[in-house]
Amino acid sequence: LSRQDHALLRDWIKREVGSDPITTDLTGDRLAMSELVRNEKWSDQDVFAGMLRVSCSAGVIPTSHGDVTVPPSALMQIAVDEIDAHRLSGVVLVENGIVVRHWHRSRVSPEIGGYLMVYRGHGADARACTDWMNSLPSSVTKIGYFDLDPAGIGMALDYKVDGVLAPCDLSDHLVDGAHNKPDEYDKQMNARPGLDSEIPSGLGGLWAWMTAPGRKCAVTQERMMSSDIELVVLQLNLIP
Repeated sequence: LSRQDHALLRDWIKREVGSDPITTDLTGDRLAMSELVRNEKWSDQDVFAGMLRVSCSAGVIPTSHGDVTVPPSALMQIAVDEIDAHRLSGVVLVENGIVVRHWHRSRVSPEIGGYLMVYRGHGADARACTDWMNSLPSSVTKIGYFDLDPAGIGMALDYKVDGVLAPCDLSDHLVDGAHNKPDEYDKQMNARPGLDSEIPSGLGGLWAWMTAPGRKCAVTQERMMSSDIELVVLQLNLIP
């Protein structure tokens, strides 16, 4: 094609699309894209990208637009940059969606109930959550609530939380019969063979109980909630 042909094609695309194909950087959400091209759906971002699902069972959620209360069994979806993180005393990161929806039923101390509860999510949502957790001020206490299994312990280490929610009373009743998933325990241990050497001092007692001969503890958050298990915080005591 000649130089003139290229110019004609460039002008045609400008008319059809609404932007210069050579100089326009087509990145951003749909609002940003609507300023650049005729079709805002060219955006490569999900319309709910960069948002978290949060709640607080015993307090308010501080946002850049003011304090918000959320009714029981309800969640608020909010952009990460609209949460006033500097006014948070603590965050509870929760792995399971149905537990998130019924967070107010969790048997935790009033202090923990006043923390911002955040759903970890999956895929892009989980990545946004991870980035936000890593950006929190050091003054914010980070607590993880995961399944009571090797994968849950591994998740606590990966997210570098300050503590985890675990059953107040570690008894064999927790792993009796249908309460436990020993097959999942075996799969998870095989998937992360070096986990035993990563356990911090604060989780030493819990880990020893979970991995005791014949126990193979793999109890889900759903089971702990439906069994009305009282939860306490175990500090990880990670070395900086």
